[in-house]
Amino acid sequence: MFMDKKSLLKAYDLEDYLSYDISEEALAILFVRKYLNQANKNVWVDILSYELPTHYDAFNLEFEQVKCELFPKKTKPKYPPKSQFSCDADYRYVCRAITWETAHEDIRSYRNKGYKGKKYVIDGVRFHLKINSRNYFVDEAPPEIKALAKNVNDRTDPLWDKAVEYIRYPWVFRIKGIKRDDT
Repeated sequence: MFMDKKSLLKAYDLEDYLSYDISEEALAILFVRKYLNQANKNVWVDILSYELPTHYDAFNLEFEQVKCELFPKKTKPKYPPKSQFSCDADYRYVCRAITWETAHEDIRSYRNKGYKGKKYVIDGVRFHLKINSRNYFVDEAPPEIKALAKNVNDRTDPLWDKAVEYIRYPWVFRIKGIKRDDT
């Protein structure tokens, strides 16, 4: 049985995590972990700033720019026994909250000692793709579906019912650049 998140976090004195869990900052950390290889090597990620214009989608991890600082993991989170939880989802949620709290404590400790982590800037770009018959469908589309691109205005072929799953949407997100920021 699932416990409501607020009560679950309150039991572990982790209520602050509730507002973080649904924040753009949390998504920015996932963005950094997805695109910056160094962020997956035993480090904490601290988001310094991010730019999220209105046509970018944070839920799809699309940021125009994210500045972050990486700190070595010195402190390891201490998780409660899994047996204390009635379901895996509750246990995983509390573990994420404990990891978040540990990261903040560790980063605060580094900053208090004057330690500067490695800083990075990740630039993304969202652009309109010019669609033509060669790229109308995604690369993974079967050949019989790709053949429909020769005449996209003729939707009489029954394959179009399946083909709509493979249409390439005109807006595309790509990483424009990743650079080390030594400032």
